[in-house]
Amino acid sequence: MEKVFGITVRMLGPPTIASMMLAALRSQGCCKNQGGRNLGGPILKDKFFVYAYYELLRLRQQSPNNTTILSPAIQAGLAEATPTLPFTYQPVDQTTGNPSGPMQTVDLFARYPAFKPDPATLGVLKRIPTTANNNRVGDGINLLGYQFNARSNDTLDNAGFRADYNLNAHNTLTGTYSWNRQLVDRPDIDTSFDKIPIVTNHDKTLFFPPLGAGIRARTSRTRPALDLISLRPSLRLPRTSPSPVTC
Repeated sequence: MEKVFGITVRMLGPPTIASMMLAALRSQGCCKNQGGRNLGGPILKDKFFVYAYYELLRLRQQSPNNTTILSPAIQAGLAEATPTLPFTYQPVDQTTGNPSGPMQTVDLFARYPAFKPDPATLGVLKRIPTTANNNRVGDGINLLGYQFNARSNDTLDNAGFRADYNLNAHNTLTGTYSWNRQLVDRPDIDTSFDKIPIVTNHDKTLFFPPLGAGIRARTSRTRPALDLISLRPSLRLPRTSPSPVTC
């Protein structure tokens, strides 16, 4: 009976955080699972061998997404029957570069008649949150800061298979199959204000060499032993030399 070996590994993380902190993280949707399995052994004694493996990573977490939203005045103007785009600015003295006079507001649609509101764009703008929650980004007047936690998951799978068949003492057939994929959420470049990002990196790799790509041949030759005693007399060794040497 042939022997088959295998191993299973599963890790729950992060293992270095105290149990109370870990429970708090999991309650917020943060969890890491990493595991794997491999199995291999001979199918035919000294002839056919197989090996397979599978590894996975499941990282479930959230990432803060700090972005900007339109001010309530702008959103109210865009929602009117005849949309307006009120833009507030501080006049500047052209000579000194210092603020000059009170803040002013101008309707950009009226100022530049060539620009018209697009109905499809107005529909998208209606999804923008209306209440700001920070002042770390934006100008504080027309664009206000808004931060929310978005999903930032990482999913990784890696699997493979290999088979070796010994034709004889000098030739072996080898076949290899490898597959992996990785799904990574990208809340850092997503601008949809959705907690589940619509932007995801999806990388997939498949490697399956064509038939015969893994065929290898080997030749060997054994050199006969060299008997120094049988050489020409001029090269004969003294009687006190060791017994004939082979290499």
